[in-house]
Amino acid sequence: MCADHFDATLQAVNDDATSAEGPLGAQVAAVIARLRTGQRMTYTELAARLADLGCPIPVLGLRRIEQRKRRVDVDELAALARALGTSPLALLFPIGHAARVEVLPGQDAETWSAAKWFTAEGPFPDSEAARRAESRQYPNGHYSGGAPLPAFRRVTESTALSFELYRAHDRYLAEWTRHKQHAALALMTTGRGRDRERLRQTQADAAERLALAVEELLADVIRRMREAGVPLPRAHDARLTHLYEGGNE
Repeated sequence: MCADHFDATLQAVNDDATSAEGPLGAQVAAVIARLRTGQRMTYTELAARLADLGCPIPVLGLRRIEQRKRRVDVDELAALARALGTSPLALLFPIGHAARVEVLPGQDAETWSAAKWFTAEGPFPDSEAARRAESRQYPNGHYSGGAPLPAFRRVTESTALSFELYRAHDRYLAEWTRHKQHAALALMTTGRGRDRERLRQTQADAAERLALAVEELLADVIRRMREAGVPLPRAHDARLTHLYEGGNE
C-alpha cells in the first residue's frame, strides 16, 4: 500500500528527499501532466481518485510530480495509471506520442522497442549510446574489464516463459471466442428456402471446426502451463471449463 501522508508540510519534506529523478521518472511526469490536462481533470479530482484507490497523494504532491520535483514509486505508478484510465506501461513508454525515449541515463531507444523489453518480449533496446559503451568495454571484440551485462534469455528464463504462455492463452482464447460467435451468427442469418438453410448450416459447421482446432491449441497451452508450474487463468467461458479442471487455478 502507498505510504500515508500526514500533512502538506511533511509531504513537501518527503518530496524534497526524493526529488532526484532519472529519465523514465521525467517521462512519467510528462505523461501524467498530458493525460490529466487532456481529460480536464483538476489536481483535486485526481487526488480524490487516488484516495479512493487507497493510494493518497495530496494536491501539493501531484503538482510536484508534474514539476519533476517528486518521484513516483511503483505503487503510485499503478494507482496513477488506474486513476487516469491508462496502464502503467503507457505512463512509462508513451507509444504513439514519442518516437524515442531515454531508458537509462544517456541510453535512448525507440519507444516500442523499450516497451517490448519492459514486457519481456524483446532484448534491451539498442541505441547509439549503448553501442559506444560496448565498443569501449569490448575494444576489438575483447573484454577489457568490468561486469558484462547479462544476456536476455527469452524462453529459458522462467518469467519470460510465463509471459509467452499467458500471451498464447489469451490469443487462442480470443480466436476460439471469435469462431464460436461466427458459428452462432451464421445460424441467425435471415433468409428462407432449403438452399439458404443449407448455407447457414455449412457456415456454422465450418466455424465450429475452426473453434475445435483452436480449442486443441488452447488445451496444449494449458498443459504446458501445468508442466511449467504456471498458475492457470480462470476459465472465461463455461464451455471451456473442462480444459482447466484439475489444474492449479
